Amino acid sequence: MTLLGTLALWIAFLLGIWGAIAGFAGGHSGRADLQQSARHAVFAMCAVLVAAVVSLEIALFHHDFNVEYVAAYTSRNLPTFYTWSALYAGQKGSLLFWATVLSIFGSLACRMSRPSRASSRRSSSASRCSRRIRSIACRTPRWTGAG
Repeated sequence: MTLLGTLALWIAFLLGIWGAIAGFAGGHSGRADLQQSARHAVFAMCAVLVAAVVSLEIALFHHDFNVEYVAAYTSRNLPTFYTWSALYAGQKGSLLFWATVLSIFGSLACRMSRPSRASSRRSSSASRCSRRIRSIACRTPRWTGAG
């Protein structure tokens, strides 16, 4: 289970990077294929983070003390409820838990907001608008302060 959890975290990290890059590039250029790829990355990252949480919970319940996190936050005489809640007892487990919760909410948001042709046009026009604002901001002189 240790290998599965570690592999799941690395895959989630890479999916997060890919999703961010594809999402920004797709929104900036108006390419629907990159936007769809970013949406798929959200779903895949959610699945992989859930696998990492399940892997850690299995290690916690089996008292696999080879895992550093399990050895640090549990013991054999810990009641079941506290063993279950040991997932977010430490900072690493808490971050994993909240990343998983946020990825579930992100997946639900992506699932409930189906992309349409109109939304692609809106994101494309929003991208053009943001490019225009950036070009104006780059030409605006910097204020040096009150004189």
